Amino acid sequence: MSKRLAPSPTPRPASNSPRPGPRLAGEIAASLGAPATLYPYFATLVCDCRGLGTSPQAAAKWLKGAGVNQHSKVIDLGCGLGATARAVARRCGADVVGVDACPEFIAMATARTHQAKLKRKAPAGSCEFVCADFNRLSVIARTQRGVELREPFDAAILLSILPSVQAIRLARRWVRPGGVYLFDDAVAIDGQGDGHAPTLEQINSTITRTGDTIARVEVLSPSRTAALHRATQLRLEAGVAALKQATLPKPIARQLTTFLDLHRQSLSRLTGSVRPVYWLVKRGTITRSN
Repeated sequence: MSKRLAPSPTPRPASNSPRPGPRLAGEIAASLGAPATLYPYFATLVCDCRGLGTSPQAAAKWLKGAGVNQHSKVIDLGCGLGATARAVARRCGADVVGVDACPEFIAMATARTHQAKLKRKAPAGSCEFVCADFNRLSVIARTQRGVELREPFDAAILLSILPSVQAIRLARRWVRPGGVYLFDDAVAIDGQGDGHAPTLEQINSTITRTGDTIARVEVLSPSRTAALHRATQLRLEAGVAALKQATLPKPIARQLTTFLDLHRQSLSRLTGSVRPVYWLVKRGTITRSN
């Protein structure tokens, strides 16, 4: 029998937070493998998730090893609930700005950062969050403290948000030459895959054609993938259970059940010839088109 988790209270977004339109709401839902109709329920659905299938501590360790420190500025694009941003601020001492288009995610990220301060577990660096569509983010978008988001940053994080080619292009926009960026993708590691995933060689080639250098690459083992996947699954199950305690339209209840089933089944795809892969890349000093 699966362990059940009691969901935590869900912070509400600030009243002045921008509300995503139908297109953007659909993209946010798709990033979790859900239909757009489930977007209004995301705050409860993911309220107890942390890295949403990623490892915040591993990301922080990689960036610290790459030289990110208390003098560094880091941007986390598609920051979700802010776990990775907080881990990097705490471990590296960097000033981190997390950006996500989902106001509920930003509200939870901000609340959890505040709770960490109250528990005297505040990050060594600063950590704040901005609600914005990172694909259309203005270079003069302001944080809640009035700080302008200006290119370039010393490091960028893009985890579980975009296919690799798009992630590389976006990261290079925000990272200075000589800086680093961290991203991931589901990759066919045997050179063939299932016809839907790029190969490891294709992504490596895309990176090097830009003039950038691969500093580190890791193919997640099946056991590591399963551990991350199951941790997220338990928390999603808790969110669905909390939602079903209320009166939901029957189509929504069915979609939530289907969503859980599809998430559970997705593990088999990511432990065979297709695996999650993480790259840490140093941006080249010469600007080239990729």
